[in-house]
Amino acid sequence: MKTGRDVLVAALLGADEYAFGTAALLAEGCIMVRTCHLDTCPVGIATQRPDLRSKFAGTPEMVAAYLEAVAEEVRELLAGLGLRSMDDAVGRSELLRLRAVDGRAGEVDLSALLLPAGGERRFGGHLALQRTRSTLGDRLYHDAWESVWSGGRAEL
Repeated sequence: MKTGRDVLVAALLGADEYAFGTAALLAEGCIMVRTCHLDTCPVGIATQRPDLRSKFAGTPEMVAAYLEAVAEEVRELLAGLGLRSMDDAVGRSELLRLRAVDGRAGEVDLSALLLPAGGERRFGGHLALQRTRSTLGDRLYHDAWESVWSGGRAEL
């Protein structure tokens, strides 16, 4: 995901979650040297070395500005389609159309992606892998939940 258009196309195809990992790194100054695992990041994002860390000039505001720009583009595109929210867009593949492309890419048949989904547009079930698998985990979750919420109000 890089742009609001990317987000909206994903939503129209059925996505209801979107990830911006690499794009957020680029927004805060990453230059994609691909040495993160070596602790030698030249701009100081992915390193613990003080000499390189001091070079990092990124701020949370840079990432926030990028995400706000993406959100604004999504709002404009939604309005252009006559939709009020992202919830209205999820699974509405009938609003997409195939574009003619030359070369080998034009030989790929993507028409099945644009067929109406039928039934629910969102998954409302429960997957077995989402279930808590330990009584300790359940107890920690409930203890944490009770400490955060008291009488319906969050304690921050």
